Amino acid sequence: MNQKIQELIIAAKSDPKKSGVLGALMLALAVLGAKQFLGAEPNKAAAQDAVDAVRNEVLGLSDIGSIVVSGPSIEVPATEGRMRDLFRFDQHHFPAPVLDGEDVERSGKSDVSTDDPKPVDADPAASELERIRAEAERFRLTSTLLGSNPIALIDLVTGRNEKRSFMLRIGEDVRGFTLVSVSHRAAVIEYDGHQFTLNVQD
Repeated sequence: MNQKIQELIIAAKSDPKKSGVLGALMLALAVLGAKQFLGAEPNKAAAQDAVDAVRNEVLGLSDIGSIVVSGPSIEVPATEGRMRDLFRFDQHHFPAPVLDGEDVERSGKSDVSTDDPKPVDADPAASELERIRAEAERFRLTSTLLGSNPIALIDLVTGRNEKRSFMLRIGEDVRGFTLVSVSHRAAVIEYDGHQFTLNVQD
């Protein structure tokens, strides 16, 4: 033990800066320990809050900020049966999705009247051509690049403010429409033998 004390004294003498910091820390530790064990007076505001809490509990008052509420307590009866599980998936509010090809009986009224029979198309080829034409109108020619292997930059409008851009060379297709030719500010696409010309919009 004496040897350890002698080593500490030698270390303190060799580096006075470290020994000064160590002494200050030991002094602060001693002061804090004495204050803890001797017991300092409690903060007056904390003591007053504790007294107010005990008084309110004895008198049956509930202190909510600066508002004091008094009166009889109201007991809420427990729910019968099991408690509600907040994380349970409720099929009533979230029905399973309908997959393609499934016949599901729908509840509620439809906007379409079922009294009127659906008109039968006289010419199915004409309706198919209208569908192809409507699909072709969704394409917008952005620009063209001419040369030995010309390129057309085409946007496909997929929503109100949504579009997908494609860079096509002659012979390449997108959604069944094949790029047939590219010229200055124009391109021709083809679907099932029907050709449509796209022009660069100004």
